Amino acid sequence: MVTIPFRAAITTNSDSFIEHSRVRVQVVLPEMMERMGAAEAESLFRDRSIFSVVRMHGTATDVDSIFLTRADFQKVLFEKPKYRDFLSRLFADSTMFFYGYSFRDPNVDFLLLDLIRDIQD
Repeated sequence: MVTIPFRAAITTNSDSFIEHSRVRVQVVLPEMMERMGAAEAESLFRDRSIFSVVRMHGTATDVDSIFLTRADFQKVLFEKPKYRDFLSRLFADSTMFFYGYSFRDPNVDFLLLDLIRDIQD
């Protein structure tokens, strides 16, 4: 099987295409990160056999996880600090593959600007 040479994927799409690109995939949703303990979240970074797929707008398989507005996205980032920390760590320590991302997506732009501001502080 041919694999893409990335550590994780971040997508705003709702399809499951990217999950089928690897044998061991972990879909990451904001609510999941809040339930995970520090050790379990850390294992996503240590275990190189796991390919994380970060679903920034939720997933079609969990309708309650979907959010589309800028206000909803910002609320999730501020109300779920473990998820925000996970994204920050992922961006800082990994090569990222953006799948299904539009450079006009205000939610992704907000996240990237916020992460850059944190790095500069």
